[in-house]
Amino acid sequence: MTDNEFQDILQRYEKTVSSGKKAYFDADDMLDIIDWYMEEERDDDAEKAIRFARHLYPANTDICMAEARLRIYQGDYDAAAKIVTGFKSNDEPELNLLASDILLHRANQCTDPQFRDKLISLSENAYEYALIQSDNDPGFFSSIISQHSREELFEQANHWIQRAFKSYPEQPAILDASALCYALQGRAREAIELANRLIDCDPYNARSWGILGDILHDFGDYTQALDAYDYVKAIRPDEILSEQNMADCHFALGHYAEASRLYKSALENYSKENLSLPPSTDTDFIQSKLEICEIRLKKGKG
Repeated sequence: MTDNEFQDILQRYEKTVSSGKKAYFDADDMLDIIDWYMEEERDDDAEKAIRFARHLYPANTDICMAEARLRIYQGDYDAAAKIVTGFKSNDEPELNLLASDILLHRANQCTDPQFRDKLISLSENAYEYALIQSDNDPGFFSSIISQHSREELFEQANHWIQRAFKSYPEQPAILDASALCYALQGRAREAIELANRLIDCDPYNARSWGILGDILHDFGDYTQALDAYDYVKAIRPDEILSEQNMADCHFALGHYAEASRLYKSALENYSKENLSLPPSTDTDFIQSKLEICEIRLKKGKG
């Protein structure tokens, strides 16, 4: 499915939800929508999509596992474990991957250092088993890297990154997860290199440009970040979730008029589209930035 085809399905789904009407969507399409919301950190929207999908497909295993995956992203490991243990069979590779994620988290929370290390070793073996079950699926490598990043177990994450690149040196999902992992470690040069390789795989993928923009933004290269965000808007003109970061870049560069415009636009669009705000988005923070912009514009700056 192309990005444009997916956007058409997403828009049709969102119009259906906002209108309150009933409509049929293919199970795979609903899974793509759920995954997209989670990638965009729109957990509330992912939750709504899961409820919508469960209504259409109450016994669909993949949708149940998507819910477990969302609970893990939200940090609700007990709820995820309840879903995972509710399955009668453990022959499903993704089910064992989710069980490994839960084990890794519980191991990482252990306060006894020696026991913690043993539990982490057990979780690594569990990941290995899930990976073998999946025939070394690149999506599993990506998920394993991302989960270790969330737990800030970067030594183990780097091990999995090296493993993944030996088999899949240019696989987009692995480049995506690895770039974000290196960024979290403060390895700016390597993160930017991987983000650019990700873009080379598909120059018309808005998410790839957004990842590059976010990495450059976080490391203070605001001019280059704005260039990346411009590509996001060119590819997907209705994309609004990067507006706050674009505003932050202009603010840091002293472009207070443009920063003010974008902060206002972000607030208006979040409200208009009834979007659940990503965790990094705080309306009070945006309002405080707007006030500073107005003060500095009155003084003739920007």
